[in-house]
Amino acid sequence: MKKYFAFFLAILFLSSFQLKKNQALKVISASRTQWSGGIAGRHGTNYNLQLRSSIKNKITLDSIWLNAEGCYGLKQEQNHSEFTLQMKTSSDKNFTTYEIIGGSFHDDSNRHYPDDFEKLQDISNPFRVKGEAVVSYYFNKKKYFLSVPSLTNYPAINYP
Repeated sequence: MKKYFAFFLAILFLSSFQLKKNQALKVISASRTQWSGGIAGRHGTNYNLQLRSSIKNKITLDSIWLNAEGCYGLKQEQNHSEFTLQMKTSSDKNFTTYEIIGGSFHDDSNRHYPDDFEKLQDISNPFRVKGEAVVSYYFNKKKYFLSVPSLTNYPAINYP
């Protein structure tokens, strides 16, 4: 019985390795830059994620969850007034590169938030995947989740 259990665990381990190795979408880079200044009380964070897939993979990006910001749909130009989001796609003969650019904006002296601000600020991870960011996407009519384990922190920008 122990042999069967060990065999089952070995197959499970090898199959999970194979799934990760053949994932349709991969993280190329992920960064975050905090900023403040310009006018007292204004601050935010700029995010930049670059993802890549083989040109033969037909991928549709769906949404992104950022640990400090919340969850946002990638099909919307702007989810609410405190966060902007855009996506760029480029292709060459072998790969498609997706760039997700987002930025938060906070003004501590002007607290006129939309009615849905509290709902949008729920930052619990809806995907149950570990990481500082999670990107959900569709591939072959199935939904997948790509974990971004960590974001590179660039030095803060302090505007005069």
